[in-house]
Amino acid sequence: MDKVFLYIFLIFGLFSFSVAQDSNQEKSDLLKYAKAHKLKKKKIITMPSGLMLYIMQRGSGDIPSPKQKVSVHYTGKTLDEVVFDSSINRGKPFSFTLGVGQVIKGWDEGIALLPIGSKAILLIPSALAYGTRGVGTNIKPNTPLIFEVDIIE
Repeated sequence: MDKVFLYIFLIFGLFSFSVAQDSNQEKSDLLKYAKAHKLKKKKIITMPSGLMLYIMQRGSGDIPSPKQKVSVHYTGKTLDEVVFDSSINRGKPFSFTLGVGQVIKGWDEGIALLPIGSKAILLIPSALAYGTRGVGTNIKPNTPLIFEVDIIE
């Protein structure tokens, strides 16, 4: 019985170590992206979840409340600059209800921190994006994402 417990403990410990390494690698990759795009490190806000925000222009409106409908213009891309979606290219902002899971976790968390009128870059670790499942052909599993967002209303 003790050996079974020990094996389970070791397997869980190795898995946890692997996840922590992946998380640290993603953080490093996101910071490299920020540096390559001349985002000043001291202006990057890192949340406990791992989400990073770079506020280019702080809006003068209210900070949206949970369950409030917000409209956002955005461009989403991978770290290697592949644009996978853009409301700007469609010519119509994307609207959703904040905090109810209609969007990825990184959006629910990040948009909730930005006053209306803000322009920001969200640097989102994969755990707050599409995680291990990925989506479509451009977003592979465990892919951190970059979103340039403009909170319209």
